[in-house]
Amino acid sequence: MKSRMLIPLIVLAFVLNARGQQYWVLLEEYDAPGNYAHGLYYAGKLLWHVDWDTSSNESTIYTMNPYNLEVIDIIPSPVEQPWGIGHDDRNFWLTTHGDWSGPVSTLVKIRTDTFAVDTTYEFPGYFFYGVTWDSTDGNLWIAAMSSSYVKYILEFNGDTGQVVEWHPGLWGGEFATGMQYWNGQIWANTTNFSYPDHTYIVDVDSWNIDDVYIYSYVDADGIATNGLVWWISYWRFGNHVIQKLIPPGVEVHDIAAHSPIFPMTGPIPLQTFEPQFRFINYGSVPESEVPFVCTMEEVLTGTLIYYNEVTYPYEIEPEEIVEITFAEVSSLLLQPETDYTLTYYSDLLWDEHRNNDTMHVYVHTEGVRDLALLSILEPDTIEGFDSFHPTIVVQNQGDCPEPVAPVDLHIEYPDGSLSNLSAQAFNLEVGEIDTVVFAIFDPTEPGEYLFTFDGVLPGDLYPENDLLSINCLIGQLHDVAPVLITCPETVVPLVAITPAVIVENLGDFFENAFYVYCVITDSVTSHYDEHVICPPLDVGDLFELDFPGFTPPYPAHYTFTFTTMLGIDNVPQNDTLSITPAVGIICDVAPILVIEPSNLLTSNPFQPSVVVSNIGTLPSDGFYTCCQVDSGSTFYYYMQTWVQSLNPGENDTVTFQ
Repeated sequence: MKSRMLIPLIVLAFVLNARGQQYWVLLEEYDAPGNYAHGLYYAGKLLWHVDWDTSSNESTIYTMNPYNLEVIDIIPSPVEQPWGIGHDDRNFWLTTHGDWSGPVSTLVKIRTDTFAVDTTYEFPGYFFYGVTWDSTDGNLWIAAMSSSYVKYILEFNGDTGQVVEWHPGLWGGEFATGMQYWNGQIWANTTNFSYPDHTYIVDVDSWNIDDVYIYSYVDADGIATNGLVWWISYWRFGNHVIQKLIPPGVEVHDIAAHSPIFPMTGPIPLQTFEPQFRFINYGSVPESEVPFVCTMEEVLTGTLIYYNEVTYPYEIEPEEIVEITFAEVSSLLLQPETDYTLTYYSDLLWDEHRNNDTMHVYVHTEGVRDLALLSILEPDTIEGFDSFHPTIVVQNQGDCPEPVAPVDLHIEYPDGSLSNLSAQAFNLEVGEIDTVVFAIFDPTEPGEYLFTFDGVLPGDLYPENDLLSINCLIGQLHDVAPVLITCPETVVPLVAITPAVIVENLGDFFENAFYVYCVITDSVTSHYDEHVICPPLDVGDLFELDFPGFTPPYPAHYTFTFTTMLGIDNVPQNDTLSITPAVGIICDVAPILVIEPSNLLTSNPFQPSVVVSNIGTLPSDGFYTCCQVDSGSTFYYYMQTWVQSLNPGENDTVTFQ
């Protein structure tokens, strides 16, 4: 659709407010992303920017982070010679400049979904510059200049495609390049190619100039705002910049999310971590005691699993970036192979621009990593004075392969000194068991050594199975021990018992006579505490010792504990040997009398029956009694019947069906 409609020009007087000729307050300046810097349009999370390189005639549309002007996306322009950009809540609008020799400027409606041309309106004999949308009446305002250099502000209805009015330019020899409608006013950047150039603030109802601001350079172009902060671009060759500014006399409070430090969006190991994030003061004044918040929730369920607030204790200057470290997120809160959203935001109560407070980081936990230490092969609890290779058995108990599974070994010597070794298992598949062999170890002196093996797989989810330790006695030893209890056995009647044990010299030295003790207890009390003397034993000798007799007072489980008491024994862990026999405790039920059948059988049916009795010393629980009938290899009958519990000496008759 094309149209061009002229309405007779109405010349309006204007009044300049006495406050004019103030200077914009510069917050920050950035290099423009392209070769020229034209139109700007602010859209919440994005700042749209038009770049038309007049030397190459290449045209590009950029979307940028409004607060640090990092480029987010690059879009080829759907039209040639673009200048201004705006949006009317449904469509984008681009203006094109037209050739200087014979201008035909266009106002182009652009589809929001595809950024393709929808409708073009041609205006021969005009140059078009900035465009903005009036949200109160739905009209577009376009900065225009005729081929005879007469300046206008075109008011255009995008719904009808008709010109509403050609308003006169109010700025003498300057022509408008950038336009922004805001709160009943048009903010127009103008230039006459010499300093100073101005931003005129015009009331759209009275068409009076309310104020005039001066900016840093000549040839300002695009202008956009979020209501607090303003952006202005400059298109003059060699000075293509975009400035972030505020009007004079205005204070802006704005603490914004800047960028993540850790974790970044993507996979993370299933382990405890500290969230770290950067925030920036985009305002115009320092801020102190600013609270920052980090939350973490599971994407699928929306469950909040973590919340932490940190108050920054120092002042944050304008444009200063601060790094905030939050409290740990425990690995116990995380599930493997799960999507989570980390949300960071500043919580300054008087923040005037909330749109940039928050940033999300999307992470996905990796599978379970778990290297378990199963057992120690070398050393044993006792070793000679020879060299050996410490060796441990490990298993990949996670759900992902491990190319390298590292294990550290810490060795504490008898004098308290320490040494450390490292070794690895390689290419462990899920569930695979392997041995990790360390470098050879040479003992320096006889004595007790502590070997601590430590699995150090990064991201190991279960550290509780990462450690194994063993105390090892190395070198010549003094060691005697009870090795076999010869009396009592595990089950004995309620009669007098003569405790007896065999002791052996397991060490490396001849040992003089020493005491051996026997203590007898039950669950209630101690009944017996006696000792005897073991005669001298040479290396490897055994000797059986008999203790004074013990008469059990009642049926019970008695614990007989034998202990050797050598003056110097380097292996005390084997000095004790115990047995807990059942003394006078008999569990015994038995059939004692067959009732049916008798010795003489007839052809008549009968029901087998038998008398069973508890002939033990303990009450019995319920039990089955079975009856089987066969003749030779021929099987005729099998049945079992449940008998309730019987007290000692109690009988019951069991009848089979």
